[in-house]
Amino acid sequence: MVLSTPRLTLRRLTMDDLQAFHDVWSDPEVIFWGEMSDVGASRAMLNSVIERRLDGVDESGWFGVFRSRDMQFVGDVVLEPASWDSSCVEVGWHLSRIFQHHGYATEAAQALLAHSARSGVREVWAKILPTNHASQRVAMRLQLVRAGHLDHPLGEHDLWRRVLIPAAQP
Repeated sequence: MVLSTPRLTLRRLTMDDLQAFHDVWSDPEVIFWGEMSDVGASRAMLNSVIERRLDGVDESGWFGVFRSRDMQFVGDVVLEPASWDSSCVEVGWHLSRIFQHHGYATEAAQALLAHSARSGVREVWAKILPTNHASQRVAMRLQLVRAGHLDHPLGEHDLWRRVLIPAAQP
C-alpha cells in the first residue's frame, strides 16, 4: 500500500531503506533522546520495526516518507501498538533535519491518520518529550491534545490524544 499527499509518498519501510533510515536515526539533533550509534544498530532497529503491526490493520507499522517529485527520503511516520500500552495506537514522526520546518511531518502524519480512520482506528496517541516543542506543534496541527503524562524509560513524556472516530451515542 502507498499513501500519497500533494507533496509526499508514504510506503512501508523495508531493509532497502536502511541507509536513509540510518541517516535520520543516527543524527543526534533529530533523535536527541538516543541516536543510533552505527549502521548495525540502525539495521537491528529497522528489522524490529518492520514487523510491528496493529491487530486488524494490515497496512500499519513504520512508513518511509518520500518527497514525491524526486523520491528523496524525508523520514518516517509510525502507526503501531503503543510501547507503553499495546491496547493503544501510537502515531509518531521522525524527519531528517534538512526536511524539517516544511510541513512534511504534519502532511505525512495527517495522511496516516486519515488512513487509520478509514481502517477503523478509533483514537491515536503520541508520546512527546516536554522539551520537544517542534513535535508538540505538529501534534497541535494534527488536532491532538495533551491528555496525560508517561514515565517512560527514555524520559518523562507527555501523552497526546486524538479521537478519530467518536463512540456511538446510545
